[in-house]
Amino acid sequence: MQYTRRQLVKSAAYLLGAFSSAALLEACSSPSPAAAPTVAPPPAQPTSAPAPTAASAAATTAPAPTSAPAAGAITGVTPAAEAAGMVAPKAARGELTPGTIVIAISGGPEADAHTRLASKFTEYTKGKIQVRVEELPRGTPGTAKALTTLQGQSDAWDVLSVTSDNFETWGEAGFMAPLKTFIGNPDLFNAQAYNLDDFPKALLDIPNVKGEQIGFPQEASTLMFFYRKDLLKKYGIQEPGPKGYSWDELLNNALALKPKLAADGQTDMFPLVFGVKPTGHASIQTQNVIWSYGQEIFDEKWNPQLTSDKANQAMTMLTDFLFKHQVVSEGITGYEYPEVLTALQENKAVMALQWNAAAPTVLDASKSPAWGPDNTAFSVYPYGPGGPDQKRIRESVWAVCVSSFSKQQEAAFSYLAWFTSKDVARDYVLNGGGSSGRSSLLTDPDIVAKNPQYPAVLNGFNVLHLVPRIPEWSYISGSILDPDMSAIWSKQVSVADGLKKANDEIVNYLKDQGVL
Repeated sequence: MQYTRRQLVKSAAYLLGAFSSAALLEACSSPSPAAAPTVAPPPAQPTSAPAPTAASAAATTAPAPTSAPAAGAITGVTPAAEAAGMVAPKAARGELTPGTIVIAISGGPEADAHTRLASKFTEYTKGKIQVRVEELPRGTPGTAKALTTLQGQSDAWDVLSVTSDNFETWGEAGFMAPLKTFIGNPDLFNAQAYNLDDFPKALLDIPNVKGEQIGFPQEASTLMFFYRKDLLKKYGIQEPGPKGYSWDELLNNALALKPKLAADGQTDMFPLVFGVKPTGHASIQTQNVIWSYGQEIFDEKWNPQLTSDKANQAMTMLTDFLFKHQVVSEGITGYEYPEVLTALQENKAVMALQWNAAAPTVLDASKSPAWGPDNTAFSVYPYGPGGPDQKRIRESVWAVCVSSFSKQQEAAFSYLAWFTSKDVARDYVLNGGGSSGRSSLLTDPDIVAKNPQYPAVLNGFNVLHLVPRIPEWSYISGSILDPDMSAIWSKQVSVADGLKKANDEIVNYLKDQGVL
């Protein structure tokens, strides 16, 4: 699909809007040093409907673990390598047309995994396919390059790393090739060996546009529940089950902990910590809690539903953790991933809503002395009246896709199938570069022994919720919901007034864009 000059001008404004939320999620992704994410300030409102943004290579996804347990990388044609080769029969037989495929991806641990394993794919193809990784800078410069390259229909890239914020807009723009034809070709893809059912359906549905699979997951992140199991036991609080606490259970337990901590002289420790900083998390927590009440953000005609009773009840319940019950610190209004992680490292809370990326740091007793492997446990993000199976956790996924403009699509798809196969994915699950999302890996006893967070991560993947599939969503999330929800948390407006303000602004914006 070629866009007009007018549409390209529109996309420039949208590009910045998308960056504010994408950059935050990027910080919460796979293994890399834990540092405060750099997030662009909310952009000025576009005057016309945003067009598709750029390649995920630059736009990005959620915080990253600070370390990954060491494990042996794939070397040579091992039994695991042979098994992985089976998923791409033509490639494994050395029958692909010789050439070099190029992977476009943001620099970081996800890219490092491709670099580390690239030569192994060459071995699998019996030397026919070389792999080159082109790392793009994270943020606006990389996004701008990706947009220019894809909008120009360049064949410079064969494999694209794409993130949640871009699946819909890029898919509709035709930047990624639908995988149906490749998947249906038994010469290219051994469906039984690959086993698509190994991915939770809620996760596999994310890189999907209008029923067409456009990518396979490499990395997925989830907000989840961290807790000090030693302190819950000490204070007689029952631990959550595999499906997590309900919001009522979490509140009751936090209220029970409050006087017990005070009696123990723990005056600097709160029962709970989470982040609602207006650089992404004010919006994300709002989405999650409203979804947990069984309320969608929009109806089927894109009318916002923030003034519904359920939305009001959900936000009132969440803000009351601070306003009414004071079981969280007032500092949460300035917290997101790094601040919540620091609070845990400094022993400031018993429980937390935090990204799975923080788990390696929290499990490391040298970095988080009060937590560590003996005292730390995990479960799923809390659920509301919608029940524990209600999809409620905002998606945050990296997927590998085939560029529609590649002249080597068979080789590119073969690489996708091989790289995300169970035996190859095991390498980056253990050594850094992605959580894969495969159930068999996230429940593997050897992997879980070193990564006890993974079963809860997998349960979180089962209740991931798609962000609204509308090009204007990134602007709405970053430039309307974030500041308006922050105004609620800072008590500038009431819950009802803040939700109405956001609802009205979304209506006006979507009318301006011609959506309503």
